[in-house]
Amino acid sequence: MSGVILSCRQIDPVKLQCKIDLKQLFPVTKKRERERFEKKWEAFLESDPCNKDVFKREGDYLIYQSEQLIPTKVDNRPPLLLVLGNPASHSVK
Repeated sequence: MSGVILSCRQIDPVKLQCKIDLKQLFPVTKKRERERFEKKWEAFLESDPCNKDVFKREGDYLIYQSEQLIPTKVDNRPPLLLVLGNPASHSVK
């Protein structure tokens, strides 16, 4: 997956599993930003009790769960699109 920073796959009707390639996000030219990320990682995990259930690290990948709510029912009413912000960790958990 050369050049792909973020990939997501559906793991059930609502949940997504997303994967960020930290080498792509923080290339060699952004060494300071990667060091800053590494220093803050543990504090971030501890900042919310649900974070350890939602976020994890595997090598150079940050893997996390998110939500995507797409209705499947179709009827004669006009469709409505709602765009919401990032889901809260406790909602994803």
